[in-house]
Amino acid sequence: MCSLSSGIARVNDPVIALNRAGEKVDTGRITKILTRQGDLGRVSLEMAIAGDIVQIAGLAKASVSDTICSPDVKEPIPTVRLL
Repeated sequence: MCSLSSGIARVNDPVIALNRAGEKVDTGRITKILTRQGDLGRVSLEMAIAGDIVQIAGLAKASVSDTICSPDVKEPIPTVRLL
C-alpha cells in the first residue's frame, strides 16, 4: 500500500521508480490501481488522487522504499528517519 503525495495516477500512466539516492531503478506503466473498501475488500480504480491510499501494479523491480513517480520527476520523496 502507498499514499499518493501529490497529483493524479491513472491506469496506463508511464511511471518510474527512484531509490533514495535518486537513481532510476525501474520504468513501466501503471497496469492496476487497487484500494480497500470495508467489506468489499480490494476494489479496482481507474485513477487515484493525492491523499488516496492504494496499491499500484506495473513495476517489477520497485521496492517499498522507492518513490514511484512521473518520468518528469528527478528527486525522490525525502525519507523519514525514525529515532
